[in-house]
Order: sequence, then structure tokens, then C-alpha cells
Amino acid sequence: MSNTAQIVNLGEHRTIVKADIEKGYDRLAHTLTNTLANPPVKLSAREYQIILAVISKTYRFHKKLDWISSAQLSEITGIDYSNISKIKSALISKNVLLADGVKIGINPTVSEWQNSQKRLKKASLEIVKNDEGIVKNDEGIVKNDFPSSQKRLQHKKEISTKETNTKESSSEPKVSNQSADVFLYLPLNKKNSTYLVSESELAEKQKVYPAVDVRREYLAMKDWLDSNPKNRKTASGIKAFVTRWLSKTQNQAPRLQQSQQAMHDWMESAL
Repeated sequence: MSNTAQIVNLGEHRTIVKADIEKGYDRLAHTLTNTLANPPVKLSAREYQIILAVISKTYRFHKKLDWISSAQLSEITGIDYSNISKIKSALISKNVLLADGVKIGINPTVSEWQNSQKRLKKASLEIVKNDEGIVKNDEGIVKNDFPSSQKRLQHKKEISTKETNTKESSSEPKVSNQSADVFLYLPLNKKNSTYLVSESELAEKQKVYPAVDVRREYLAMKDWLDSNPKNRKTASGIKAFVTRWLSKTQNQAPRLQQSQQAMHDWMESAL
């Protein structure tokens, strides 16, 4: 009895896909592709996917910025919808993506790409020098060219600390110019006053309003407040404004999703 072996060609049913510029191509600056190959900022695999998806929705259509929904990015990349906002936020904080209202796009100034921690550290080293020769920064580093003024500096510092602690005990939302997880600032009714929206606040709101793209809605809020300065809120009323906005969007979400699905089904049938 002879032993025989059956040879199976595993590539028989494999679809061959070949990239061909005759089927379309993207015009990209060499500096951009070179920077993506060796970026100055740490990028994850999923962040690269979002970057390429944004390129396909902007540069491919000769646009610098465009509104790209989380659903579209999820469909292009295969990344779960619930993770899209978090990844976009990370890229915006690294200055890789630009955001203008609800529109996003690639930041072509690649020298600005950097980790948010590095930007904050750089900002914290901003130096101020007064007439007495005192040099200080936000990390508390002090250099006094005139020893006689050292005691006055210490006294001023103690007074400033007490005033800061008193302000922080107020019931009104804290308005700050520095935060490790700043997303954006919503303008208030008082001149040059803003309400800080942090990444942690976004995460909490996303849990409360799961049917809402919270990041997009905060951008829409800022755009609306910028366009309607007479309707801006007080420091004590801004949180209620945010809650009303997100609640309304949450209630409308099922109808919006059904409408989008109906449009998608109609386009599929038309093709």
C-alpha cells in the first residue's frame, strides 16, 4: 500500500488587492509623511489609524478641515465607536490634530506636534522678572539679585497663598489657566473669564450621556458661545447650561441615529 499526500493550494481563493494610483491617490507633503515615519511625539497604532482616516476625509477632497463623525472614523478604521472620541482627544492634545468647532484636520505645522505634558512643562517655565531683580517661575524657582528684598518676596508669597486658598474654597466653579488635562475653555459673560473643561469632566459626562458624542458637543457649545456673546453664562450658571445642552442632545440621539441609518440604507440601495 502506497502513501499519498494531497497538495492543497491555499492561495486559490485569496483575493489579490494591488495599490494603483490609477484608482486614486493622495497628495501629501514629504515633510508630513517623513514626520509620520519618525514622529516627535509617541503615537499608538490606533492613533495612526485615526490620522490616516482624517487624511482620507480631508486632503483627499482638498480640504484642510472637515466635520468627520465618530461613526465615520469607526467605519473606516474598524475601531470601536466608543473609543473614537478618546483617541481624537489624545491627538488634539498632542497638537497632531487641529479642532475648529466640530471640524478636525491634520496640523501641517509638524514642529508643534508634542506630548501635552511637555507643552505644560514648557509653559510652567515662563519667567517673570520685576524691578527688584526677582526672577521666578510657576515651579517656585526664585533667584534674587538683591538679598535685601528676599524677606519681602517671602511675605508676598505667603499672602498670595492665603488668597488662593480662600478663592478655592468658593462654591463657584474654579477657573484656571493651567491644568494637566485641559480640553478647552468655555467663554463666560465676564470679560476675559472662562470655564475650564477637563478631560476628566469629558469622561464623566460621556458615562452619563452614552448616546452623545460629548467631545463634539463641547466644541459646539464653545462655537455657540463665541457666536452669541450676549447669551454667555455666569461662572455659577455654566454647569447648568452644559447639563441642559447634553440632556437635550441625549433625548434627540435615538431619532438622529435612526435618521442616519435610514440615509445609509437609502444610499446602499441607490448603489
